[in-house]
Parts: sequence; C-alpha cells; structure tokens
Amino acid sequence: MLRDTEHHLANLSAAVAASSPALFSDYLDWARSVMATNRVRDEDVEENLACLQEVLSAALPEAHGAVTRRFLEEAIRCSRGAGKLPSPLLVGDEPHSALAGDYLRALLEYDRRTATRLILDAVDSGIPIGDIYLHVFQRCQREVGRLWQARQVGEAKEHFATAITRSLMDRLSPAVVPEVDNGRRAVAASVGGERHDIGLRVVADFFEMEGYETIYLGADIPTPDLIQAIGDCGPDLLLISVTMIAHLTAAGSLIAAVRAREECRGVKVLVGGHPFDVVPDLWRRTGADGYAADAKQALVVAERLLAGSSGDVEAGTTPETGSAE
Repeated sequence: MLRDTEHHLANLSAAVAASSPALFSDYLDWARSVMATNRVRDEDVEENLACLQEVLSAALPEAHGAVTRRFLEEAIRCSRGAGKLPSPLLVGDEPHSALAGDYLRALLEYDRRTATRLILDAVDSGIPIGDIYLHVFQRCQREVGRLWQARQVGEAKEHFATAITRSLMDRLSPAVVPEVDNGRRAVAASVGGERHDIGLRVVADFFEMEGYETIYLGADIPTPDLIQAIGDCGPDLLLISVTMIAHLTAAGSLIAAVRAREECRGVKVLVGGHPFDVVPDLWRRTGADGYAADAKQALVVAERLLAGSSGDVEAGTTPETGSAE
C-alpha cells in the first residue's frame, strides 16, 4: 500500500504539473486494473485515494489542496467502472500476426533458439527488418506488458522477452545501417528513471535506416550526462522517450536544460511515448518541437522540423493521416 500510494503521488504530481487531469485519469485506469488482478478491491482503492486527499488538504495551502482534490475527484469519476484490461494485441489481420504469435509463444516458453530462428528465417525470406521491428518486436513487447498487467506472466518472463528482443535487434543492426548517410545526426535517449527502451530503440534504428547517424544512448540517462553528450555530439535532432506519466517532469526539465545551453540551441527536440498519446498537445507543454506516435511518423515529423517548418504547425501530425492517432 505504501508503494501504491507513492505511485499515486508521483503520477498526481506529474499530472498537476502538466495541468492535465486526463493524465491522472489514465494512470488510475492502469493502476486499478493492476490492483484488481492482485485482488485489491476497487472500494479499497477509492478509500486509499480519499485518505490521500485528506492528508493533502491538511498539508497543502488551501488553493493547492483544491487543485489536488479536483484532479482526484475527476480521475475517480472518469475511471469509475474502468480498470478493465486492454484487449489482446496479437489478434486480427495486421501484417505478420502469425509470426508475431509464434515469436511470443517462444518467448513465453523461454525458448531462445526457436525465437531466434523464427526472426532470422523471416529476414532471410525477405520480410523487411522495419516490418519485423514494428509488427513483431513492438507488438510482442506490448502484449507481454499486457500479460504482466493481467498477472499472467511474471517479471522473469517479461525480462527474458525484453532481453531476447534486444539481442536480436543487436544482431540485425549491421543490416540497418545504409551505405550512404543523409548528413544528419540524431541522439536518442530516455529520461532519468525510464527503464523501458525497446520502443526508443525501434525509433533510433528506423532513423538509422533512413541515413541518419544515430547515437543511441538508451534508458535512464541522467540529465547532466545527456546534456554533455548532446554538446559533444552536436546532433541535429534529439529523440526523447517517456513511457510513464511520472517522468514527464524530468522530460520538461531536460528540454529546458537543452534550450539553456548555447551549443544545444539549434537542436530540434522530438518526443514520444504513452503520455503524449493521451494528451494531444502535451508535447508543446514540455517545450518540445514535435511529437510522433510511432517510428514511421517520427521520420515524417523530423524531416519537417529539420526542413525548417515550425513545431507549431501541427508537428504531431503526418501528411498522410492528418492526425496524431
């Protein structure tokens, strides 16, 4: 309960800082589903939140306490009856669903050899590496996360699936690098505290395929170290991943620090991750130049930004779809 309350506070703080009750409502949907699978009654969740607000009202100035009360009440109202698990992700007629299903089964059976053979055989058969990344690796990682949320797999299987997928991406990476680069450089990193980086790696490798020199730094990079790396590398573009609402404040601080450094002021900042999918204009509030929902869209938005288009001209949309969905 102490851990859950700390999570509530961290996500409430980030949502208040972003002036977005929708962010805390989204977090509460997730938290309720996780706690329901762990046999925590929904009434107990709401009682815990009521106790939390009672303490906040006593500890905070009146105006601030009113803000937290509004966020908590709206989140409870909007997510009441929610807490249901997301639908399975490997169903339907999406490309390479059969391969993704076979790969997922191998991962969940701790069968590294079969998982590896499936992917390498698929590449040898002519399936583009980009398709493997998007339709197999990314979908399977999300499905493993859903299964963890449903308490159908434990952290050991989740970590095994991530480790195998990461090792296969390393193995495929020589084929990702094109013979000719486009003269542009990008740095890709997650903010401090973030430990989910497969999605970021997919985006970084997609940029590599398009001729960018991509410096992939991975997850949980402290802001001072990341700022130093940006100054050393002199990139045209900074790709930032945020998967958890509680880390939005760190993302905003990072972007502000980038803007404050003279040698970094020409760098365009492109963000992505679940919180930005929840609130359409959240990327603007964090100070970024643009937002993309996936790797393909990130390339389109990056080209627009580096060509000189303003981030205010719907940088989070693509010409093909006209929206950020």
